[in-house]
Amino acid sequence: MIDWDNKIESNFPRSDYRNRDFSGYWTKHFVNDFVDSIFNSGIVETQEKYADYKNEHLPKSLFKFFPPSQYSLINLENDSLFLSSPRNFNDPFDSFVCIEAEKFKKIYLLKRLKELNLISKVENEDKISEKEYYQLYHSWTKESEPPFMLNKRRPKHFIFALFDIRNKKSGSLSSLLYEIVEEARRECRKKIDYIRNMEFKISCFSNFEDETELLNNTTMWSHYADNHQGFSIKYKTDFDNIVNGKAIKCGLFPIHYTAKVPQISPRELMRSKFSGEELKLNKPVLKTAYKTMTTKSRSWSYEKEWRLILSNYDSDILTNNTIPFLKAEAIFLGARIESNLKKFLVQIAEKKEIPIYQTKLSNETFQLRLENLYLRNIQEEEYRNRSQIIYQLENHNDKQEKINLLNKERYNL
Repeated sequence: MIDWDNKIESNFPRSDYRNRDFSGYWTKHFVNDFVDSIFNSGIVETQEKYADYKNEHLPKSLFKFFPPSQYSLINLENDSLFLSSPRNFNDPFDSFVCIEAEKFKKIYLLKRLKELNLISKVENEDKISEKEYYQLYHSWTKESEPPFMLNKRRPKHFIFALFDIRNKKSGSLSSLLYEIVEEARRECRKKIDYIRNMEFKISCFSNFEDETELLNNTTMWSHYADNHQGFSIKYKTDFDNIVNGKAIKCGLFPIHYTAKVPQISPRELMRSKFSGEELKLNKPVLKTAYKTMTTKSRSWSYEKEWRLILSNYDSDILTNNTIPFLKAEAIFLGARIESNLKKFLVQIAEKKEIPIYQTKLSNETFQLRLENLYLRNIQEEEYRNRSQIIYQLENHNDKQEKINLLNKERYNL
């Protein structure tokens, strides 16, 4: 099939999610197949098979912003990448696994009532009647109000339905019902906390069309390059010749921006069991965890984010949360970058033969513009600035002596 816009032939039919023009949400299909394969075949065979499934969806280049820190310089100089825990991100909802906790409690209670043989056909203060059981079964558990239903009675919230039933029961059964719900709350909290604290490591990029979009998005420079004091790197997404390239390709995902928060199924969470201190995740729970990490609120859509996500399956390729990565394709310095850092970055760029540019404020629009940077230009600028200071000295002899020393330094005499 030929994409007539880009004149590039696809290797897959449009109905295949590997096709660049697939009309559905291709990430969801990839995650489902990827996780299934991990459970069936292991991570090594899975990454070998699925590494090329994203080829037609990968952007040609990705941009990443860096603050002015020693770790940023180390990553640039070593062609490496540091990955963070999502718990440290600026959006508290980022990768925050959600669940309808009241529904978990309801399902847990209904299950335990059956297991304990506490359901009877008739009204009984020491048991739950079938009518009361179905009142609980049909109760509302969401945080929002239940929908209006024509000619039907609105269901009670689970907590209120349970409260009404407990008030009609014996003290022992009322206490047991309370304990079962508390037991459910503790189990739900323990499992969710475990999943929220799983050791996923993430690094974030922006899928800008070109340098113009990079220059227009001054908000990103403010948020992620320390108010324009840091820098941005453009990477060409060619992973075929780098270490762990298949693992990296499998871990790269675009962010899906939506108003709907992904939620783990209470039933699937209940099926996940602890083995000692480790929670054995089933496929649906792990798939939802990936979905959570690739979903953000629409208010963040200006970031045009792709992210690299590595799980505990990839922990062996991380050294102090760092992996070998791509060589920079180009470097862009923030408009407020400190002069010594600027000079150091230009020296790195020239040593590694990477084009480097300085962003500057436009005099006409609310955007940035670019200037090429070369070490000789920076050295010339330093020479002019120091010369101007020297020429302001009043003593002629001092002035001449300092100019001579400056010229010796300049020409390495």
